[in-house]
Amino acid sequence: MSPYGSSEDRPRCTTLLPPFTIPLKASSRQPPAVTAAPDEPFSLVIFHVTLDSIPADLIPLLHDEFSAELQRGNSYPQQGPIDIDAFKAYFFAADVFVGIAVTGQVDTPTTLELARAERSWSSCVWGFYYIKPNYPGRSSHICNGGFVVINEFRGRGVGGVLAQSFLHFAPRLGYLGSIFNLVYASNTASLALWDRLGFTRVGVVPKAGRLKQADGTEAYVDAFIIYKSFEEAEIA
Repeated sequence: MSPYGSSEDRPRCTTLLPPFTIPLKASSRQPPAVTAAPDEPFSLVIFHVTLDSIPADLIPLLHDEFSAELQRGNSYPQQGPIDIDAFKAYFFAADVFVGIAVTGQVDTPTTLELARAERSWSSCVWGFYYIKPNYPGRSSHICNGGFVVINEFRGRGVGGVLAQSFLHFAPRLGYLGSIFNLVYASNTASLALWDRLGFTRVGVVPKAGRLKQADGTEAYVDAFIIYKSFEEAEIA
């Protein structure tokens, strides 16, 4: 749902896009879930899913992580917690992408279960995001995305890999560009990432977010509106 009404008039993708693998350099502080040697490379395999295709037992993990992110109160405008039905209605309104960590030099797994390799979801899912129209109807070719890096795996470049995959998948879904309406000025890492990936800061909304601070207080923070065109993107 946008301020202009529902965006459901945009045709939905009827075929899931193939998974996409991006190498992620192993950290010297690897979590227990990763069994590779310290210098062995590993990757994120990004899978396109919908509410109909995603394994039912994965949804609670994604819900818990998103709800926790809302309760941290410094990245999304919504206030948490959020119940699982509201999460599914919001996050799965269009297309969702899930990043699974795999170790070693392997061919891209073709399914989530193959990538999971009998591990728990909580040990192998490192991040996820949605892509949906930012506007309805005549402007539904401009998309928006919402990203969550699993808290346990932050600080390892996962957000950058998810962002790169966003630029791979969004044009293949038929979008001609992307806009992010509220990138809070306090989220300097996110702003730096999108700057590197060619987004333009097209506007500022003063005091757009009432965000939680480290000391437990709240403060009003400006937000940037950023945009990137996909019309020059090369789609293989």
